[in-house]
Amino acid sequence: MFLKTKVVLGATLAAAALSTTSQAQPATRAGVQPGGEAGSRYYTEFSHVFDSSVSLEGVGLGDVSTTAAQVSYQVSIPTSERYAWIVGMELRGTWFDAPDAAPIPDGLYETSLRVGNSWRFADRWRLQTLVSPGLYSDLEDVDGGDFNAPLLALAFWSVRENLDLIGGLSLNLRRDVPVIPALGARWGFADKWTLLAVYPSPRVEYAASDAVTVFAGAELVRTAYRVGKNFGSELGRPALNDEDLSYNEWRVGAGVRWSISRSFVVALDGGWAGDREFNFEDADVELDGQGAPYLQLAISGSY
Repeated sequence: MFLKTKVVLGATLAAAALSTTSQAQPATRAGVQPGGEAGSRYYTEFSHVFDSSVSLEGVGLGDVSTTAAQVSYQVSIPTSERYAWIVGMELRGTWFDAPDAAPIPDGLYETSLRVGNSWRFADRWRLQTLVSPGLYSDLEDVDGGDFNAPLLALAFWSVRENLDLIGGLSLNLRRDVPVIPALGARWGFADKWTLLAVYPSPRVEYAASDAVTVFAGAELVRTAYRVGKNFGSELGRPALNDEDLSYNEWRVGAGVRWSISRSFVVALDGGWAGDREFNFEDADVELDGQGAPYLQLAISGSY
């Protein structure tokens, strides 16, 4: 099998901090966080999940690997001491090296805007929302069916200086699980230790120095895209034409983050990606992928 790459303007590279692409899961990667200060931030990421077997209805089809790249840029514009607008963009490409017999697209792409707000409606409370309208598809034959507008909404309660409680949800009506909750806390429970106990991406961090942080945790990845009008017919499965595809996986891993400066932060992590799923829910077709190692490199910063 061969990896079939496709050059698509703007769709090669998205963002993330508690965790999500905008359509995946709640998130500082998505730029949503307790603060509402003026400024901008960027996030870029490259990841690779190595080969593992994929099957359909218990029949093995071969091995599949996944490569993804993403970039986002976001600006916060305060209009008062309590309110700020959030605007930005996010681009992402995910490519699959899959067997010819597997109904898996060569690539899935996101090209979206970001529009949201941050509102401190009480001294210790802040509400943040983010809508990401854009194209989410294989970009084979773009039309209105490729458009989607996932929503992320989070509320933060600052209980005390080292403890924030967080609640909210990620809404994507095309995903096989339309609503994903975000419940948990950010807790500095000991000197140099921070617990980010927030589903779907809990982690624990240790500040080894002012510049270096090591971390370990988990992440649930759930995304949704529209495939082309002839996608299924080309594979002898016309029921898959113009259908929504949810790509899901969970990850456990550990890594290190190096803050060279406020505007340049490098993070490297790796671990195990398990239970990769390609789910055409409306057509009742689901491919199951076995677990495999993954590596991820991220560069971010704020101004």
